[in-house]
Amino acid sequence: MRLDEVRREMQKVEVQIQGGPKPGAPDQISIFYDIVKHLDPNGLIVEIGTYKGGSALMFSLMNPQVRILTIDAVEEATDYWDPLTYPPGHNIREGRLLPSGILPENLCRGKIFQVIGFSKDIAQTFNWRIDFLFIDGHWKYEPTKIDFESWAPFVKPGGWIIGHHYCGEAYEHEAKRAIDEWIAEQSEFYWVGEMELMAVIRRR
Repeated sequence: MRLDEVRREMQKVEVQIQGGPKPGAPDQISIFYDIVKHLDPNGLIVEIGTYKGGSALMFSLMNPQVRILTIDAVEEATDYWDPLTYPPGHNIREGRLLPSGILPENLCRGKIFQVIGFSKDIAQTFNWRIDFLFIDGHWKYEPTKIDFESWAPFVKPGGWIIGHHYCGEAYEHEAKRAIDEWIAEQSEFYWVGEMELMAVIRRR
């Protein structure tokens, strides 16, 4: 799809999931488009943090042949995440994420595969190379840092990482601090830039 076609489709999805860019929100779709559209059709996208599957669907619209693995805990959130810190709109009741967070109509389009579980646990047995890693699991310091440490090693040379919630007021910039500390320790990754409230990073 062309960029304008993706925008139109995502406007429909935003009504379903009650999320995504709002009026005056950053234009993140164009940032993703520049990366995802040009990925190898046999490549792999890994997304940490599914919610309703809107981002996974967006990636599929941009590059229908690429495989997309989207990971989320969905339930049993009390040990690793603090349920009280989830932003408004997340489907939480009595400290548990309710199951079936992803919309079935989003999951069944394109080559989208969902894995339910904690990202740090799944990484322990993961053995594929990643073309594009999108980390959108949490806004707090510890889980953000763990996701980068656990998943960045799987990104292939020339591959991309985008970290969401890089700036703004969310949780006093905890995600930003975690990403800044992580990238400062790396020699195989380099900083591309801060774009539309996201950290864009690439592997050498």
